[in-house]
Amino acid sequence: MAIYHFSGQIISRSASNGRTRSAIACAAYRSGEKLFDERGKETKYYKRDIEPVTKILAPKNSPDWVYDRETLWNEVEKIEKRYDAQLAREFNVALPIELTTEEQEKLAYEFCQKAFVDKGMVADICIHNDTEENTHFHVMLTIRPFKENGEWGAKSKEDYSFDKDGNRIRQNNGRYKSVKIPTTDWNKKETMKEWRKEWEVMTNNALKSNGINARITCESHENLGNEKFPTIHEGYVARDMERNGKESERINQNKLLKDYNNTVGDLRKYKEEKQDNENHRNFYRAISPDEKRILKNAAKELKLYINYDNVNNRLEQLKRWQKSLSFQPESLDKTKKLNRLGKEEELLFSVSAILETESNRFIKKNYINLDIDSLTIDEKIQIVNDTINNKNLLNADELELVKGKVEEDNLRKSLNDILKNNSRFTMSVQSDIEHIMKTFNELVAKYNIDFEKPETAKNAPVKIMADMKRMWNRQKDLTKALKIIESIYDIKLKEMYPTWQGRLVLKLEEKELFILSEEYFGKTLMPKEFADIPYKYTSIQQEEILNILDIKNNTLLKEKYPDFKINEAYKNMFYMECHSNTNLNKASKNLVDHYFNKDNFMKNYKVFETKNTDFVSSNKGRSLLFEVIENVINEIDTRVKEDKFKKDRLKKKSQRIKQKKQSQDLEL
Repeated sequence: MAIYHFSGQIISRSASNGRTRSAIACAAYRSGEKLFDERGKETKYYKRDIEPVTKILAPKNSPDWVYDRETLWNEVEKIEKRYDAQLAREFNVALPIELTTEEQEKLAYEFCQKAFVDKGMVADICIHNDTEENTHFHVMLTIRPFKENGEWGAKSKEDYSFDKDGNRIRQNNGRYKSVKIPTTDWNKKETMKEWRKEWEVMTNNALKSNGINARITCESHENLGNEKFPTIHEGYVARDMERNGKESERINQNKLLKDYNNTVGDLRKYKEEKQDNENHRNFYRAISPDEKRILKNAAKELKLYINYDNVNNRLEQLKRWQKSLSFQPESLDKTKKLNRLGKEEELLFSVSAILETESNRFIKKNYINLDIDSLTIDEKIQIVNDTINNKNLLNADELELVKGKVEEDNLRKSLNDILKNNSRFTMSVQSDIEHIMKTFNELVAKYNIDFEKPETAKNAPVKIMADMKRMWNRQKDLTKALKIIESIYDIKLKEMYPTWQGRLVLKLEEKELFILSEEYFGKTLMPKEFADIPYKYTSIQQEEILNILDIKNNTLLKEKYPDFKINEAYKNMFYMECHSNTNLNKASKNLVDHYFNKDNFMKNYKVFETKNTDFVSSNKGRSLLFEVIENVINEIDTRVKEDKFKKDRLKKKSQRIKQKKQSQDLEL
């Protein structure tokens, strides 16, 4: 569940514990890099198990050296002379776990650019994703602005007091009387509030644009009328102590706060339900004591406010986490994580079943003539929510609108899942549909379910029936999404090839290949051009990109190759290009071979063949993608001829039938 955490501090040379702090040490700790401290004459290095994703953003009038982390913070140390000088401003910000890694990075960079860099600060961003549940970023910011010529500016300026004759007024200590005026508004409380609000707005926009219902708020518990106490930031050191069996005062304090907050939450929920029932006694949720107990325990265990959307969103998260774990090597830690995810998934299914049961009771009581068996769980939940919110029964037209709304929402989620980041392909979606229906039919056979006899549904456990309903709805959504995707592809192909008739007989996955080729090369390639297309990248560039992809340094990749799009579709085509290059070194060939040994949608094409680990290509110097497309083009010519032959035959057959009918009419 997305949380709001946005804490800040000033990094000063003189720390509260009496020790001397260093901007270099702070930057080294957050980035995980070895940095030499020129002032202290020593190298600072703090090893991190998972390498952070780092990036430096700077205003246009900054000198070039700000993009080198070591130089940047050493220059800060040089310009700040005082023993208690303020060296940097830092923020620690939680990233929403509902977003993908790429979406999280994009959100962090865009926020820092808008909130800090556009105001004149250099932003040193380090994203920590040691655990998926605690992804966050640190950003260290310069406190001094830069002048137009790229030199350091002043933090503040002196505003002197003058006497009636226009002379500066001296104090008893001999100094001129003056007050310091900050040259920026970066230290103002109002500015801090603006930053906190900006993070709320940008995060919620990112969640909404990706079809996620979760939202965050920068408002304090007090302003929200919340009796709960906010927890404190635990930090990496405290959590590391707990993992090693040691006690942490911060974590113990948070445990006490959470226990108190749970009690307050239960009381508040009780008050809300009581008030809700008093306001409209005709429409209330009928949940048994046992069900309440299960839901309460589930909310505590999952740390989740229980409603249907939150349960579904968490199930989707679990699927993504399970998928990411599947690529990790076998280990005790992996087994523990998979077991934990399995238990959480089972708990979520039981909660979902209770929510559907409660909806069934509500609808049977208040909508006697409504065929409850014809409704999906999404429609039931929506009907109950709308009825309670409106405090009135829905009429026939409103019930139809509910069905349309649910259908539209489900389709939007499916489309978002398919199109987001171009990470999925039509062939993988088709494979998903086949897998879903195979599993569905196996369950039907296993539990001897006959859909013409509703009573046979009792043969299967509640959890299994809930799974089957989800499978059925999922395959319907995916099938509908594929039809829409194909319509989009048809429009796109018509723009790309207005006169080429071959596009009319392309299969869906083939249409996708032509569209992907345009994205990769940045231009439309005509069918005849696929016979002689050079590589987009040279051998040296291919080897360098392969190494960067292997270490998963997206920041470095974007800096060196800004046109390289970091999504699965683009990377797939890049690896296909590398596949046909016989000049690659052995290490690079192994990386490409490893990529194609994994599950890959191109294996569905017969033209894709590898012999052992050798790189075989019928056309040296050309991408495998174009070998595939060239084969498709050759096959299309045959299809067009066959299609024309069938149409001609049908036309002749129709003419013969027409002539025969006319002859019979004449005889009569």
